[in-house]
Amino acid sequence: MLPFMLLLVFTIFLPQSSFADVLSVGPDRTFTKPSQAAAAAKKGDTIEIAPGTYTEDCAVWTADNLTIKGLGQRAVINAKGEAADDKGIWVIKGDNTVIDNIEFTGCTDKNRNGAGIRQEGRNLTLTNCSFHDNENGVYIDDNPRSDVRIDYCEFSHNGYGNGQSYNIYVNYIHSLELKGCYIHDAKGGDNVKSRAQTNFILYNRIADDDSSISALPLNFPNGGACYVVGNVIRKAAKTSIPVFVAMGSEGAKNSKQKLYLINNTIANAKKSSTLNNVRKGAALFKAQGGTELRFVNNALLYVTNQFEGAGTLEMMLVKNNVVTAPGDFADVTNLDFHLTSRSDARRAGSSPGFSDGIDLTPRFEYVHPCKVKTRITGGRDVGAFEAEGS
Repeated sequence: MLPFMLLLVFTIFLPQSSFADVLSVGPDRTFTKPSQAAAAAKKGDTIEIAPGTYTEDCAVWTADNLTIKGLGQRAVINAKGEAADDKGIWVIKGDNTVIDNIEFTGCTDKNRNGAGIRQEGRNLTLTNCSFHDNENGVYIDDNPRSDVRIDYCEFSHNGYGNGQSYNIYVNYIHSLELKGCYIHDAKGGDNVKSRAQTNFILYNRIADDDSSISALPLNFPNGGACYVVGNVIRKAAKTSIPVFVAMGSEGAKNSKQKLYLINNTIANAKKSSTLNNVRKGAALFKAQGGTELRFVNNALLYVTNQFEGAGTLEMMLVKNNVVTAPGDFADVTNLDFHLTSRSDARRAGSSPGFSDGIDLTPRFEYVHPCKVKTRITGGRDVGAFEAEGS
């Protein structure tokens, strides 16, 4: 009798995750649609989705601690104008969800706000995913305890076209991290709009095609502690707003107002072959309140002003930013902004220092598409990339 009782006690107190299952989705698998797996999933499960296109299949995921991943060639979820809960292709209500290797497209809703993913739970990690031609790429709801991490993903052509929908839209959360992503060509809205208290924008290509009508590359409408390090940020000639990074445009409401623009390559598209006809642009627009600014080691191509706006810049450190020309880069036409050996921006950088215990030195650089690699010299070359031959 004793061994049975010990087994019973052990079973009762065994962590729930020990009973997690792997749910298989595919035409010839246990579940033929992701929505069926969503209805069956419980805490801690892993959902594996076979390659293929799953059409008009939207889902609400309610269990916590789920890992949802595509196997092999990326699985495609094509909503074709549908939306779960009239919100998104996938509405994530559970906490601590990880989504890997999935493509989301075709979402619309009655509010013109249909998202590839609508996050309502706490904490989300997206990696190796694609979001295109939705009314929003991802839409993150308010949750002051939530951390969202998006790595190695592509966002393109999301937005309804009214300027109120975006490639990435983040409400009031604890933190957002974007790393190694390719974000471009939002339809009328911003490429990234985030109200998070802390934003880490690291080693991305946020660069529009010349036909793009997107608004801001980076918009922090309520400020925050914003670390923008090692990015390529390029605006197209047709853009309606000639500003690259906006801070506090809707009120400096977040607890911190700090912006660190470190080792970025910030480039404007030319309107013609003459420099006088280049569209004017400002690297930073500061709307309200005071902001601690560190603007160090940035390469500026056809950027006419470093700062604009009525807001004040305090404790400002501005150094080692280099005005460049197309010949300073390997291939501007194809967005290869590695410095050539003859560029004055080579070896022109200096240490950006620390902030709140965070080392601002760039450790990686973007590799297209949607990857990063170790940066050899740690930012001694100005801009987002090392010089050729470093």
